[in-house]
Amino acid sequence: MKKRTSAFFQAFLMLGILLCVVHESHAQQLPAACVLQMTAQSPICAGSCSALTNTSYGPLGNGDTACFPNFYWDAPGGIPSSYLGFSPGCITYNSPGSYLITLYSVDAQGNIEDSNFVSANVTVLGPPDAGFTYSPQDPCMLDLVVFDVNDSTLNPNNYITWDFGDGNLGNGPHITNQYQNQGTYTVTCCVGNACDTLCTTQIITVHDGSPHFTWTSACERVDFTPDSICDQLIITHF
Repeated sequence: MKKRTSAFFQAFLMLGILLCVVHESHAQQLPAACVLQMTAQSPICAGSCSALTNTSYGPLGNGDTACFPNFYWDAPGGIPSSYLGFSPGCITYNSPGSYLITLYSVDAQGNIEDSNFVSANVTVLGPPDAGFTYSPQDPCMLDLVVFDVNDSTLNPNNYITWDFGDGNLGNGPHITNQYQNQGTYTVTCCVGNACDTLCTTQIITVHDGSPHFTWTSACERVDFTPDSICDQLIITHF
């Protein structure tokens, strides 16, 4: 009797080990006919929701429960940051940046299958920065004035327009303009993206480039003094 019980127990133990091996193999790799996939809306604006679509399928069609008893979504930085189910519909991000959303398959026992996943990046845009600088700070007529947008990490999808106040227009983050006449000009820079458009203005004064100087004489000494920042004093004869 003891021998039969022992043999029966050993056979039962081997069957259990075999079942465990088969289950572990399924957890590591999905059958070829089961495809785990998803899409995430990007880019989006800060404070809005990235729409998610679960397009996983198997022989029985989209969301085949034989292939995928369940799903787990991991979205650090989002609301919600995780979700158990076919799809949360969308995930909200309040801060600009780049975020990763990962979709895992879940087996019939409720275990997340770490080796079976797909991911998508979501870019969250904030309001653009339309601040700008120019050089030289005290330009003269016909000087080449260089204008630069402050934000050096501009999204390539941003658009940038300029109005130099003298009838000339332009676009791009780095641009130049040459003023033909002295005077005061209002320069406007507008930067826009899919979320918003912001504009800033600065007043620029262009000085007269014509030569000016004053001179004084005391006995045999003569002093020449330029009258403006644009003058360069060159004495050709004394």
